[in-house]
Amino acid sequence: MKSIKQESVYEEFSRHVNESSTIRSQKEKEKQKQKHNNHSETSLNIALESPHSFYQSNIGPLNPFIAEEIQNYCNDLSDALVLKALKLALEKQKHWGYAKAILNNWLNSNIRSIEDAEASIIEFRKSRNLSNLTDRNEDNPYDKLV
Repeated sequence: MKSIKQESVYEEFSRHVNESSTIRSQKEKEKQKQKHNNHSETSLNIALESPHSFYQSNIGPLNPFIAEEIQNYCNDLSDALVLKALKLALEKQKHWGYAKAILNNWLNSNIRSIEDAEASIIEFRKSRNLSNLTDRNEDNPYDKLV
């Protein structure tokens, strides 16, 4: 029977443990990096598309007056926020006037980032849903009978 030096077993074990923990930490780092990349990719997609080209591709021909207004909002807020407002308008099948109202609201509310805009949208939708429920209850004569 061949004898194995205790030191070599210990060294081999230590190497294995270090490799395992390194592999585990690399996998964790890759997961974190993937999460960060997904978030950055979304931000990058917003940043790559200009509000002017989005308008032309999705809403219609861009006349000089609207182009100047879009540029002014881009200067006051950011391209990403203008693009977000245009996308919200498009979701509602609205046009520049609707997006402009959103942008004015954001200017007046001092919203300057996508995160703040998202929070504002969620808050608006919650308050709107609550007011719709209240209005329905007041308008429904059957609720008063119960």
